[in-house]
Amino acid sequence: MACKNSCRLCPRFIISTAVTWNGTNVVITIPAGSYLNNSRYCLVVSQIIPAEATINSTVLIQVGTGTQTYQLVKCNCRPFLAKDLSTRTRYSTIVETTPTSAVFRFIGKQCCIQDGSNLPAVNGTAPAAPAEPTT
Repeated sequence: MACKNSCRLCPRFIISTAVTWNGTNVVITIPAGSYLNNSRYCLVVSQIIPAEATINSTVLIQVGTGTQTYQLVKCNCRPFLAKDLSTRTRYSTIVETTPTSAVFRFIGKQCCIQDGSNLPAVNGTAPAAPAEPTT
């Protein structure tokens, strides 16, 4: 079977144009355009995440040169953090708008997987510090 010399990409396939650190958040810039409510978009983060970004900083989406940013959230609506982000990775998202803003929310189970660094439970007392190794 021969390969086609040219193939069209899906119009909902979005490749980031920049990934920056604004001192507080990681900002992913995507091409200018209108992103429709309840529409699915595949977002590819094609740039390197800035080294100065902190692992717990929130990830925001900026459309073109617009002044407003939109939060990137997991499928459970928790903020997507820099530690969750990988370059050269495709993320399936859906745009959910409100009268004044919007969010880009991930679709699928992969975005809800816990990283294992959470406490197994809480009971109102501070967790014990790990024991120091003895030699």
